[in-house]
Amino acid sequence: MIARRKALHMAAAVALTAYIFCTVLIRTFGDKAWSVSLPKLDLSRNYMADSVFEHIQNNTLGFEHIYAISMKERTDKRDFLTLAASVSGFKVEWLDGVRPDELHPKAMPDEAPYGMDWDLLWIGGCASGPNANETSFYAIPMDPTVPRVHHRATWGGPTKKWKEQYPELAEDSTRFIYRADMGCCMFRYAVTTKGARKIVSALSVDHLNKPVDNALSELCAGANGRHKIECWAPFPNLIGTYRKAGSASRDSDIESNNAAEFHEELAWNMVYSTRRNIHQLVSGGETVYSQWKDEEVPWSRKAIKHREFAYPSGYLVK
Repeated sequence: MIARRKALHMAAAVALTAYIFCTVLIRTFGDKAWSVSLPKLDLSRNYMADSVFEHIQNNTLGFEHIYAISMKERTDKRDFLTLAASVSGFKVEWLDGVRPDELHPKAMPDEAPYGMDWDLLWIGGCASGPNANETSFYAIPMDPTVPRVHHRATWGGPTKKWKEQYPELAEDSTRFIYRADMGCCMFRYAVTTKGARKIVSALSVDHLNKPVDNALSELCAGANGRHKIECWAPFPNLIGTYRKAGSASRDSDIESNNAAEFHEELAWNMVYSTRRNIHQLVSGGETVYSQWKDEEVPWSRKAIKHREFAYPSGYLVK
């Protein structure tokens, strides 16, 4: 009995020593392994300075948390996103989704790398648009992650006046970032603390009489008696939704798609989709392929080394 206890103590000591060694090793060399100097590709004439990205190159992209909300029974969606996050180096925290009829009636109605002068960043949706009188925006021309217009499943974007005034910013290859007056779909979004307070106050304390993305769109515009909040959005969206090849009936929990309707694999508005490249990423491959790799696109390569990719910079237009 004593010999067995000694053996257990020794095994525990060995395990603890190994754990401490691995922890020290990761803390000593981990940063070097993840922050190597990446060669710049000639995808654009401008590149963001490394210092700009210092505070957002972590597993939550500079935010305190990345939350994913999914219905508890949709384990297929949860498994796939967990896998995609794992190979992408992101940390995702899961929250169980709830249906409206499951809610009780009485419950109804330090350093900031992105700044704090905003309420809502609508980075993943199926539409966004600025106010018709908006004059300033940020443009990233020749963005290799921007799909051609005819491949997009979205609407909104730059105003007609912007297109006429800045013809050098081709809609096919330019990403626009602007103060948003409209949005739709909620693939990904971020809120500040003050933004969250305004949203909860408006949609819970006041009233919620339509789908939440439509209600948020009203807040962004200050429409229908809503108090306006500060919303910003990229166009096209930075994060899209994924449709697995097969029956359309599996695509959504809120739409009744025809079970007899089938479609190919699709990642909306994404050129280099993590999910479409999941097999080579899981296998340790570093090459990711464009969703439209059979096309010749002047500003976007058919395949890139994802660890060597350098995102182009843009400029402010006033």
